[in-house]
Amino acid sequence: MWVKISVPYNEGGWYQGYREDCSGFVSMAWVLPAPGLTTYTLPTVSHPINKDDLQPGDILLNQWGGWPVGKYGSPDAHVVIFDSWADSMHMHYNAFEEDPYYGEANYTTNIPYPFWPGYDSSDYVPMRLNNLSNSPTILPGGVWTDPSPKDGQMVSDVIHFAAHAYPTHPGDPAIAQVNFTIGSQGTWKVACTVVPPATGDVFACDVNLKDLGISYGQIQVSFDVYDQAGNINLAPNGVHTLTYAPTPQPVPTPTQPPTLEVKPSSFVASDPSICPNGKCEMTLSSPNSNAGNIDWKATITIRPGAGTGIIGSVSPSSGTLAPGQTITVSFRISSSICGDITGSTITFTGGVSPVVVQLSGSFGPC
Repeated sequence: MWVKISVPYNEGGWYQGYREDCSGFVSMAWVLPAPGLTTYTLPTVSHPINKDDLQPGDILLNQWGGWPVGKYGSPDAHVVIFDSWADSMHMHYNAFEEDPYYGEANYTTNIPYPFWPGYDSSDYVPMRLNNLSNSPTILPGGVWTDPSPKDGQMVSDVIHFAAHAYPTHPGDPAIAQVNFTIGSQGTWKVACTVVPPATGDVFACDVNLKDLGISYGQIQVSFDVYDQAGNINLAPNGVHTLTYAPTPQPVPTPTQPPTLEVKPSSFVASDPSICPNGKCEMTLSSPNSNAGNIDWKATITIRPGAGTGIIGSVSPSSGTLAPGQTITVSFRISSSICGDITGSTITFTGGVSPVVVQLSGSFGPC
C-alpha cells in the first residue's frame, strides 16, 4: 500500500496515524499501535531469527546504526521488511522500506545480505514479530460501490464516497467503521469516518474537498476497513488517482434590453382620414422575446417656430407593457392660431433605444 502510493519519507509526517519513516512503516505492516515504534524499540516486540528462516514480513534491523548500544541518533539506524530471496544462494534479497535515500516508500531488489556496504551492514539482524501463529490473518473485506472511482476521473468540490464493507468469512468480527481517505501533494488525511449503517453494508459519505483544504490537481482516494476486533484492511480495493478541478460556474445568459415597437412611425396629424377629429392613434407593443416588462413614457416635442398656441397631448403618457402585450395610445393636437407642426416628434422611451414618431401637418385658423 505505502509503496504503491509512494508515501513520502518524512520523520515529522504521519500517514493514517503512523510516522512516515522506516520504523513507522514496519509498525504499520505489523499492525502495531500508531504512531509506531522506532528502530530502538522494535526489539521489544520481536526476536532474532536465523538468516535462512527469513519469511515475507520478517525484518532486517540495524538497531543502533553502528553506534554504541543505548546511544541514539545514528543516521544509519534503519529497518527493512523482508519479501523474498533474489537468488538461490541467499546472497541477495528483495525488501520493502521507507528510506530517505529514495525519498518515499520503495520496493528494493537485489539487496546484498545483510545490507548495502557502507551502511554498517554487519549490524543488520533478521527479526520476527513475537507471538506469530500459523492461523490465517483476519482481514475485513471492502469494495467500492458501482460506479467506483476511475483513474483520471474529473471531480469537483463535492465527492461522494460509498463502499461495501463486510466480514470476509463467516464468524469473522463485525465491521466497526470505514475511513475514506484522500491524498493530496504527498499528504494523506481521513476525509470521513463512517460507522455501520442501520441496514445493509454500504458505508457512504459526501465530502467537500474545498472545506478539507484539498488543492486542485491530482488527488488519490481510497478507504480502509476496521472490524470490531481491531483488524484493519488498508485500501482493500486499491488507490485511485483523480483530478480535482473547481466546480464549473453557470454561465449567465446575457439579458437583452427589451424592445419597444410603435406604429405608425410617422403620420400627418392634420389629415382627417388619419386622425379624425384631430385624434390620432398609435399602437405600442412589447414582443414576446422580451425578458421582462417595459416601463415606457411618451414625450412630445413641438418644433420651435411651429406656433405658440399649438398644444399636443398623449393619453396615456406612460405605463407598463408585459412581453407580448399591445396597447393603443392616442395623440391630439389643439391650436388657437395657424401653425405647422412638421418636424415635431413624439418620443417613446423604456426600450433598448428611444422610438421617435415624426409628426407633420398644419393646424389652426390658417
